[in-house]
Amino acid sequence: MFKQMMFKIARSKISSLFIGSAFQHFSGLIPVKKIFVDEDIFVFNHPVPYWQFHILAVPKRAIPSLLEMNFNLKDNHDLILKLMSILQKIAWNKKLVNFKIIVNGGDYQDVPQLHFHLASDMSKGMQEPAYRWGLANEDCEINSYRSAIIYKHPCPVRENHYLITSDRQLPLFTQLDFNNQYHQNALIDILSLAQITVSTLRLMAFSLLTEITLGEPDPKVCFHLVSGNKKSN
Repeated sequence: MFKQMMFKIARSKISSLFIGSAFQHFSGLIPVKKIFVDEDIFVFNHPVPYWQFHILAVPKRAIPSLLEMNFNLKDNHDLILKLMSILQKIAWNKKLVNFKIIVNGGDYQDVPQLHFHLASDMSKGMQEPAYRWGLANEDCEINSYRSAIIYKHPCPVRENHYLITSDRQLPLFTQLDFNNQYHQNALIDILSLAQITVSTLRLMAFSLLTEITLGEPDPKVCFHLVSGNKKSN
């Protein structure tokens, strides 16, 4: 009950005045079950989980949202790669065979501090669509930013559904080498292109996610940028 109350406070409008500083300076006092903590990253069980396995990874730095993350700064570049690497290791250590990594923005973001969800197994709410790879149609417009490309998903599951990936072959998220310079740059370029697209389309709410199901033939890492209602089958 106490954790739920704290989470409700964190979701309130007034929390924007202190939530970033709380993670930056007082994360040790936050009453949650900690998974991983160091000087940069705080990972813990979601106090009100939506999935059977549901953890949050939060930079210990006051960053309100993904859109306010400046990836041209090396410190931010290194921070987000470290966070992603930690999530990859947790997924391996927990032997997750299917999972999502999600970051929300705008009206979909509950707490005014950048945070990533690592979720697996069935949701505790409504049935969710599966977010899968899809090749661009021949007439599909493809935009790019450095090594990243984006196009409308050929089989959208939301009103706005874009697929963002690399213009070169990359492994799935579980096999990304975070010591490999190209893998590092490609992931940052994907996140940067998501920022650009959200701003260009003026999306008031969005989710950026990658969904991994081991054994399925997705050819390389991809992120889905989605917004709006779910499409009916």
